[in-house]
Amino acid sequence: MMKSLITFASIILMVSCKNEGSTTTSVENVYVDSFFEDVKNIDSNTIKTPIKSFLAEAEELADKKINLTKDNTKDAFKTALDYTKAVIVVENHTIVKILSQDDCKPSGAWATCMPLVEGYIKKGDLNYKKDYANNIIGLPDDQKRTLYLFE
Repeated sequence: MMKSLITFASIILMVSCKNEGSTTTSVENVYVDSFFEDVKNIDSNTIKTPIKSFLAEAEELADKKINLTKDNTKDAFKTALDYTKAVIVVENHTIVKILSQDDCKPSGAWATCMPLVEGYIKKGDLNYKKDYANNIIGLPDDQKRTLYLFE
């Protein structure tokens, strides 16, 4: 009887510790919300790698992620219309929030109308930009461009 009681207590303790540990591994939403509130918040942040910090959260918190290529960009932007917030990140050096897809500029290189965006390009320091996406994220090439979509 005592052995069964000890075994039962041990199982309860293990399950309780496992559940407690799992809540501490959830990602806090610090950078994502801050960026959507005002993109300039990322520049005023004291962390040395704000784009990487944003990416770490976005990887866990985004409702959908799409790797942008010339072939899928038009459909990706169409999908983005179903979400309330959208960000494009180019590797770890460029981050832009889509401001308006109604205000867009046709791009032959991307074969679609590129939306108005604002965000940063990292060239040593973060440089603020507000322009059409094609002028900030560059031409289609082998760099990884990811569209993060949030409800």
